[in-house]
Amino acid sequence: MKGDVPIVTHREPELVQREADRNFRGDTEKVATAGFNDINVRGVIVSSRYQKAAELEAMIKIVERLRANQVGQVATIWCDSKATCCYSVVLRHKHLPKALAQDIFETLRQACIDIVGGYNCLTLSEPDDSIFGGDQLFEDSGYWRDDVV
Repeated sequence: MKGDVPIVTHREPELVQREADRNFRGDTEKVATAGFNDINVRGVIVSSRYQKAAELEAMIKIVERLRANQVGQVATIWCDSKATCCYSVVLRHKHLPKALAQDIFETLRQACIDIVGGYNCLTLSEPDDSIFGGDQLFEDSGYWRDDVV
């Protein structure tokens, strides 16, 4: 770890390509580029569909933007590698005060814009057995800065 920020280990490109050749006819889209499946950042489990290192690095930075009163309320953040910059965030507890949930959502939204340049989808949900969580509290179907589009 560099300071308190986790470092994402990248798999060697040759290993990624070898796995793609063996399992996906040479297509590296579904091959993990990170050396792990998920990571705990400030108590938040960060993961993605295909364990892409760049996605995990972006989400680590996004979680780092959460304030102290917010980060303890967030259980997971997951990126759908198929959709690119599509984030599902699940809270740790049900029935959070609406103002706090909205504040968390707005912090995550602005972090996505500042760090990645935008997002295709961002959802904030109450906890459930699913990686997507239960009842959706907030959803935004996409925003990109003008200089990114």
